[in-house]
Amino acid sequence: MSKLVVPILLVLLSALFGPAAFAADLDSCGTLTVGIPGTPCSEIFLHVESAGYFLLDNYADFVAGDFVHVVGSFPASCWVSCPDASGCLNVETIALCAPTSTQVHSWGVIKSLYR
Repeated sequence: MSKLVVPILLVLLSALFGPAAFAADLDSCGTLTVGIPGTPCSEIFLHVESAGYFLLDNYADFVAGDFVHVVGSFPASCWVSCPDASGCLNVETIALCAPTSTQVHSWGVIKSLYR
């Protein structure tokens, strides 16, 4: 396909189907965790309350405990050593996510997300 045809096809798809034509598989906030509770896993996962634990291909400079907003897609194949993982996620964007009342830690204080 020529270099001109591909952009034209993308514009046509976008015009026909809108942003949904390029929607991500996951667009959500979650907490980065080391491992999954009750398992011997030690990788860093994104824990999304309603979706499970995902092994990210990239978490930038964020660390376990950070509450982040991730947009990404599920790869065609995924190998995770942790049996309780929900899958893998190829990260398109990752940024801090504003906390809500559900992200209150057990000591009753919302973790500071700004350093």
